Formats: sequence, C-alpha cells, structure tokens
Amino acid sequence: LKTERVKFTTDMFVKFDANDDGVLSFEEFKGLYNAAVDDAAGNRRSTKANGAATRTKHGLDEATLAAREKMKEEKARKKAEEAEKIRKQNAEMKERLRAQHKGKDPKALEAEVERARREGAEKRAEAKKQERERIQAEAAELESRKAGYAS
Repeated sequence: LKTERVKFTTDMFVKFDANDDGVLSFEEFKGLYNAAVDDAAGNRRSTKANGAATRTKHGLDEATLAAREKMKEEKARKKAEEAEKIRKQNAEMKERLRAQHKGKDPKALEAEVERARREGAEKRAEAKKQERERIQAEAAELESRKAGYAS
C-alpha cells in the first residue's frame, strides 16, 4: 500500500462497513479489496457509493451522529493497530525461528557424540574401500576373461 497501513485500514473499514456491525460482509470486503488494489497502484478512489445499503438515521441529531462516527472510527483504528501489531510480532517470530536454526551444531561436541561420528565415518570409509576393491577385482576378472577369449 502507498498509504500508511493503519490509517488506510481505519478509513476503509469505516467507509465500507455499511451496516455498522463491525464485520465486513463479502460485498463490503470487495469494496475494501478494490480500494487496497487502487491504493497499491497509486490510483485515487472515486467518492461514489460502495453499493451496499446504508441504514437510515432519521430523527438523530448531529451530535449523536458525530459521536457515533467518532466511535466507529476509533474502533476501526484500534482494530487496524492491533492487526499491524500482530503482523509485526509474526514477522519477528518468523525471523527468530529462522535464526534459531542457523548453526545448530555447537563447535565443541560432547565426547560421546564426537566418538560416534568418528566411528560412523570410519565404517563408511572401510565400506567404501571394500567396494572399491570388489570393483577392481571384478574388473581384473573381466579383463582376464577377455584376454582368454582373444587368444
């Protein structure tokens, strides 16, 4: 987003929550999503209605309407700030987990672990040597058979 996240989320939630229930329906969310896409692209949103039916507020004085609007904006701002806080915490946690797995083996291993690793390496080296000798013996046998057929 080109706009600051908390401010954008607050403004758009207030704008697109047409029925003031504190939850965006799918139709309301589509308007919010399109506004986010436009903001990310750098386009200005038109001031046309979002297409959702609004509640009528007949018989309420301006002070009541202003107080409701202020409470609605404050609630949306708090939700946006909380979402931003959670996003940052998640990013920090991912970074901490990623850093935790780097350099997992300590420099000085316990004697038992080091001995087990050394023994395993020796066994693998011995098995590799035996396999090499077996292959050389088979190759020599094959060469002697070839020589026997050629004579």
